[in-house]
Amino acid sequence: VLGESRFKTSPVPGTTNEIVGELFKTGGRVIKFYDSAGIFRRYRREELRVYNMSLFKDALREVDTVCFIIDASKQLTQKELRIAAMIKHKPCLLLFNKSDITPLSKRRMFMNHTRDTFAFLPAPEFFMLSAAKRKGINKAVREIFLLKDRAAINFQGLDRRVKKIVEESRLHLFILSAKQVSFSPPAILIKYRSKRKELTSADKRYLERMLRENYEIKGVPVKIKWRKLG
Repeated sequence: VLGESRFKTSPVPGTTNEIVGELFKTGGRVIKFYDSAGIFRRYRREELRVYNMSLFKDALREVDTVCFIIDASKQLTQKELRIAAMIKHKPCLLLFNKSDITPLSKRRMFMNHTRDTFAFLPAPEFFMLSAAKRKGINKAVREIFLLKDRAAINFQGLDRRVKKIVEESRLHLFILSAKQVSFSPPAILIKYRSKRKELTSADKRYLERMLRENYEIKGVPVKIKWRKLG
């Protein structure tokens, strides 16, 4: 994206122990990129692994959006699963690098497999790119800005829509109110009555899926707080 090598790396593979921020300006807007490459690799010294993990968590708390870059020419590993689990509460998009050396059939299979594997992520957009040939990068940059804007969503007509979703479903509950209580990323408080002791996980997943169909929030995590009354 920056057009040149700007991030600090160690000459010894897998020993990067600094996360550096760089500003990038485009179309009158500014992005600050943080590179965390290498921090999840194996280390001979345990204290270096712990230190790098601490750096990553600090950076994760600060950023608005996460670009999860995955090598499309290789199989997914536990490392990718660990990273995905850590970023699931952040607005994110998935970037599959090395598309130039990955056959089309393998790319499609890889993307389908990744969608299933990372089903717990907030329905992020997927992009194929080649950093070496600078293909697909502009689309990814545009999506970063769109994702940031989506994360600041104001759920218009939320109370009415949630009540309608529940009325048209098989969910055994009565919605008293649905209100947005925070932004970027958004959080919703739903007050309800139900004959059941607790809502099931399937019920909660269903409502979140229907919200995603009613609002443009791809890649945006939505925290739904449930409060049972009566």
